[in-house]
Amino acid sequence: MLRVPDEPLPTADQIRARLKGKPSFSAESIDPLLRKHGFGSVRSCENRSSYVPNVVLQVECEDLRQLAIKIQVFHTWDWTLSQEALALAALSQSTDVLLPRFWILDQDRDVLDYPVLIEEWLPGPSAADHFSAADLARRAELARQLGLTHAKIHGCPCQGLNLPKLDLRNWRQLILDLLFGHSALRDDLRDAFPEVESNVRSQLDQVQSFAVADEPGLIWRDGLLHNAVVAEADNGCRLGVFDFQSAAISQPYADHFKVRGSLGGGTPEWDAFVDGYKSVAQRAPTEPDSPIGRAFRMYAPAYQIRHFYELFGYLHYRTPKWLNGLFEALETGGAPA
Repeated sequence: MLRVPDEPLPTADQIRARLKGKPSFSAESIDPLLRKHGFGSVRSCENRSSYVPNVVLQVECEDLRQLAIKIQVFHTWDWTLSQEALALAALSQSTDVLLPRFWILDQDRDVLDYPVLIEEWLPGPSAADHFSAADLARRAELARQLGLTHAKIHGCPCQGLNLPKLDLRNWRQLILDLLFGHSALRDDLRDAFPEVESNVRSQLDQVQSFAVADEPGLIWRDGLLHNAVVAEADNGCRLGVFDFQSAAISQPYADHFKVRGSLGGGTPEWDAFVDGYKSVAQRAPTEPDSPIGRAFRMYAPAYQIRHFYELFGYLHYRTPKWLNGLFEALETGGAPA
């Protein structure tokens, strides 16, 4: 089996220092932004930071409206606030998914020197917290609602949406483009692992061809319960959902894979997710041993390497682990272990 040295790269301290250096924002710094967009002054401002690229604030306005303000302080090609605004617009026009009722994308950088997304702070308890404290019947119902929501998102028309295209029907070229289509990443990979490009290309050539029939569509890519709230309804509950910053055009399997990993394949919760998904999509989520599952298994390590390189500007210290995962997947043609 082809391998690269297992030792992590010496970038962990750089990454920690960069994360610690993320800017902070106060009510005073946010107030002009809210006034610019007609929300009046800030009554309170609390940091709710989530994933690496952003600072996330929960803000209460003078009229008591609750806002989420996402400030993108690190840029990466496939994780942007403009993606979120595009996905929200498409979903609000074509589905009944419960979303923030309004959002404003501000890329002027005239108040804050960063892109900003202002949206309604969805009311309701965290679905993840609710799930962890619930009995099995309630967990199954929440999982079923998550399946319903995913199916509606996957069925949303996406023609003409300017979102990242990650079409796994072209899995060979996609892997090569992710690793070697970005000149700085290609050069840094060559410097750290001189044989890596020739080895990847050679190993790819040895993978027996197979076709992926699944059509691409709108996918969420972060569609777990931590990005949902519970909205009670007369006939049970619904999920209100948010955080579409990583929305893309790809096969739904990427979302199925993530939810299966979160709920656990073969569990009652996963079965409930499948039931909810099928009730809308009229088909079950794709199985891991399918052609799309094989393609995804080879693609995923290459995607991780590219994503985190663009996020930080240098190779993530886990790059050797991801490269070895890629070689292992290529050796088996993406077949499950």
